[in-house]
Amino acid sequence: MGGIVDKVPVERNFNVNFSIEDVKTAIDRVSVDLHHYKIENKNDVFNSYTFAMVGGITVVRPTIQLKKVSETETNIFMNCILREGNTISQNELLDKYFNILSVYLSNDEEKIKEFSLKSNKGCFGIILIGFGLFTTTLYNLLS
Repeated sequence: MGGIVDKVPVERNFNVNFSIEDVKTAIDRVSVDLHHYKIENKNDVFNSYTFAMVGGITVVRPTIQLKKVSETETNIFMNCILREGNTISQNELLDKYFNILSVYLSNDEEKIKEFSLKSNKGCFGIILIGFGLFTTTLYNLLS
């Protein structure tokens, strides 16, 4: 059955003890460093971001909106529509993003380096598999 029945809305809403500029910087840095969390659309006027987050075969497209609570506190509101049937892994992907964002906000360079290395390993593996498939196909065509 299609339509609205197979969609599950999800929200996260919390405050962090970091300035809105620090949160924006961390969000931008996560997106640059980790290819699984790409910003698809950014609106500086509304302090909002739309992402494409990928984990294995799971893809979610959340929107995050930031609101300045004070000079040292920011509200982060995230909403997303999850596809029914895969909501556990989709929720895990969202939770993982916020865990990673907290590491970037805390400026834990050792963990940030680990995340970056893991992210690049996955990309390299995909490149190797793709190259292997390409060369095998080319060899079979030329034989």
